[in-house]
Amino acid sequence: MDSINLKADEKTRFYLINNKKTTLEIHNTTQIIPKYSNNTELQIDLIKNEKRARGSIKEINEKTISSKIKSLQKLTTYNNKKFFEQFPEAVRQEQNYKTEYTEFDLTEIEREFRDHTKDLLKDKTIKKVMSKISQNTSKTQLFAKELEYGSTNNFLSLGISAIVNDRSSSSHSVDITTEKDYDVAKLFDKLKETIKMEKNPESTKEKYSEFIITPTVFEQLIDYFILQNINLEDLKLNNNYIAKNWGKQIFDEKLTIAEDPFIDYSPFSDKYDFEFSRTTKKEIIKNGIAKSFFADLADAYKYKSRPTGNWFFSNSETNITVEPGTKKLDKLISETKKGIIIRDIIGLHTANKTEGELTVPAGIANEIVNGEIKRNVKNVPLVIKISDLLNGIEISKERNQEDNFLLPYIKKVI
Repeated sequence: MDSINLKADEKTRFYLINNKKTTLEIHNTTQIIPKYSNNTELQIDLIKNEKRARGSIKEINEKTISSKIKSLQKLTTYNNKKFFEQFPEAVRQEQNYKTEYTEFDLTEIEREFRDHTKDLLKDKTIKKVMSKISQNTSKTQLFAKELEYGSTNNFLSLGISAIVNDRSSSSHSVDITTEKDYDVAKLFDKLKETIKMEKNPESTKEKYSEFIITPTVFEQLIDYFILQNINLEDLKLNNNYIAKNWGKQIFDEKLTIAEDPFIDYSPFSDKYDFEFSRTTKKEIIKNGIAKSFFADLADAYKYKSRPTGNWFFSNSETNITVEPGTKKLDKLISETKKGIIIRDIIGLHTANKTEGELTVPAGIANEIVNGEIKRNVKNVPLVIKISDLLNGIEISKERNQEDNFLLPYIKKVI
């Protein structure tokens, strides 16, 4: 690949992605499956006939690059709709963040996981434990006429799950970039706590008026009801509840949701998106009011706006954070008369995202009576608008990392 000349100009740009992953799977300390993959992909982005085309190739050589460029150029002749006349200027990113390359010893990690798994299986209610350990290294290079940029991202993914005798499943995972954050014992302790809070749930017809939302569920709600509703085109078409209330108080004034692409050591930090647009810090929701949108080059050109640096393949955002509150979780629980801690939501994709209406059950929850957790329950109906659920709330002091989200617990009293 080093000998291939990528000729970027004002009409053609390249994005080279190299992903290397070494994975180790452990099932009940008896089965070990080592896997190795080395995947390189070249994204090609070009403009011709005032239109834009994008594509990718995995077998990278001069012949395949030339062939792909010709096929993309041909695509631009298929309709008369004007799309782009030229790429926006690729501007150098002045913001920065710290990174650290750590080569973790998978053999030592395997040993620790096996020892902790044996200890976990002493609990006879646990039938099976599965662990997955992945060392991930991702290298990206951007080639444009105005800019050449390269970055390397390295992190360790640790995940464990357990199946108990009632056939319920509990899991916990974490992404680690620095050696000081590596703690297998802590990971297994969190899994034990999760198993305790999720096993043997009982069906109930009780009515609850107080709800504590875990960071795991809060992540799902933010992604589905907020992040998926703030694309520029959605706002211009005025076709969802956020667009119709843009600039107005939608959520509690204590709620601020921000995107920060420059968090040190985060595997989700990035200076540029896949369209060479600079990423930016932005307050998506500030004191309960929608303030920032996501726009790729297509929407920015169409609506005479600006790209926001949110065009990625897997999702539209880098690091998402919510400001913490002042009360500890224990205090929020102790002040609850009759309520539940929502640990899981079933069928969120069926909820009315456009109108922001939550009409799905809590899969697993912990019942609280007079400040104490009494039992695990399941299938508790949730029928409420997201704007009502996230108003009149209390926010915990603690925050948990859930994928690329750093989130607190939320308490709502109806």
